[in-house]
Amino acid sequence: MSSIAVVICAYCDERRLQLGDAINSVLKQARKPDRLVVVIDHNDDLLREMRTSYPGVEVIANDGARGLSGARNTGVRAAAPCDIVAFLDDDAVAEADWLQRLALHFVDPNIIASVARCCHFGQISDRAGFQKNSSGWSAAVTRACRTG
Repeated sequence: MSSIAVVICAYCDERRLQLGDAINSVLKQARKPDRLVVVIDHNDDLLREMRTSYPGVEVIANDGARGLSGARNTGVRAAAPCDIVAFLDDDAVAEADWLQRLALHFVDPNIIASVARCCHFGQISDRAGFQKNSSGWSAAVTRACRTG
């Protein structure tokens, strides 16, 4: 079985509650991640709060360029040596079998990436694996790729 790291990137104070919901949804996965990395993008107050609130989670500062790309690159580096890196948006909540179902795509060694369909919550099928978030949308919630 491939090892999986989940990376959640966050930057703004206004989504602290949603970030907590996202973290908790990963911690409650049926198939536990081998690593959970939360990357805080140049927000020292949020970094301190998340480290205090989630002492068992690897909460790190973005050491790259400001923005989502820099934060994701920081997360990928921190996720090593996991085989697969899965990204979850900071305002999304994954269903309990999300990682389990995601891992099934990577049984085939020819599969190098997987993405979720983007749709309004009312249109999400049983296979999408996401619950309603604060805005009622599941927008580009996950991406996963092989690291090697």
